[in-house]
Amino acid sequence: MWKQVHSFTEWLLNKYLARYLSNVNLHQVHIGLTQGSVELENLKLREDALENFNLPFKIVDGTVGKLELQVPVSGLSSGSLVLCLSDLNIRASPYQGTEYDPAKEEEQRLAALNVKLEALEQQIYQRLYAQSQSWLSSFASSYFTSMIENLKLVINDVHFCYEDTVSVPAMPFYLGITIKHLATQPSASPNKSSQFVLKEVQLEGLGVYWNFGASNTEEEKCYVLEPISAKVELTQNKSTQPLNSLQTPRFTASLTLQTFQLTLSSRQYHMTAQILNIIDWQRRKKLNRKWHPGVPVHGNVAAWWKFAISAVSAPISRRMQRERSTFVSARAKLLVQYVDLYAKMLSKHEIKVSGFF
Repeated sequence: MWKQVHSFTEWLLNKYLARYLSNVNLHQVHIGLTQGSVELENLKLREDALENFNLPFKIVDGTVGKLELQVPVSGLSSGSLVLCLSDLNIRASPYQGTEYDPAKEEEQRLAALNVKLEALEQQIYQRLYAQSQSWLSSFASSYFTSMIENLKLVINDVHFCYEDTVSVPAMPFYLGITIKHLATQPSASPNKSSQFVLKEVQLEGLGVYWNFGASNTEEEKCYVLEPISAKVELTQNKSTQPLNSLQTPRFTASLTLQTFQLTLSSRQYHMTAQILNIIDWQRRKKLNRKWHPGVPVHGNVAAWWKFAISAVSAPISRRMQRERSTFVSARAKLLVQYVDLYAKMLSKHEIKVSGFF
């Protein structure tokens, strides 16, 4: 049984850790899992880890000081999967790139489509495995469900900092979020019944700061939200029947929050609207970089007029194109072709556990 637990957990780690971390030692993960625990240090966050979220900023630097994972070997129904992350530091900056790389854009577009496709396939495989009686489907489903319900997640010392020294060169600013401790675990409260899953979330030292100037040190942090603590108890109703009554919610939450205050200096208050405009400008800049001329306005007026016209007319052209009968017909033929190819793939290959998640 442990061999199956080891293989299944290793597959999950390789699939999801590699998506966000760039220097994961898969051999070390393999060795650690044979002993029931994995410990990795000084991990680097991938620069494209948040690319699919289409955010108006990019990751400049991201590190995870230590990642620890303890895998339940026995008693899967009651054992806990413990994941601990320490010293998580992320530094972000405004998106500045204006050069358009068609190959890279197509790669990112396909990656985003693959994420959506995987989510849809998960639903399909879930239904197929629910009907299957094989030991693999039963094991995968029960093991993964038990892990999620008994997951203990502990995150210590988180620091996210958005640095902008280019939007307003005369007034660089640093907007950051700090978390001292975040933990989720099964609630210590008596379980009502097997129909309910209780989770407890503890949060300590959540703070938001906003600094101006050329430096951003620990001593100079100007907190908008002073570090606070909170506790949340979540209850999920696992009933397989539809919950049609408003008095019977699927999820309920109980929040305990200490008294806190928000503080904005005069400088921060007057900069708020400008910062929001900058973020919106960065978003539109990234969206329209395909047509950016990449030359100064002076002496290149025609190129900049062409850029403005293209940026405004492109969304209109796309919308009009999608309304034409030729586009609808081509899309319908493409969908039929995709269904045929997918059906052939399923008929030739046995459904593997890698498609389940």
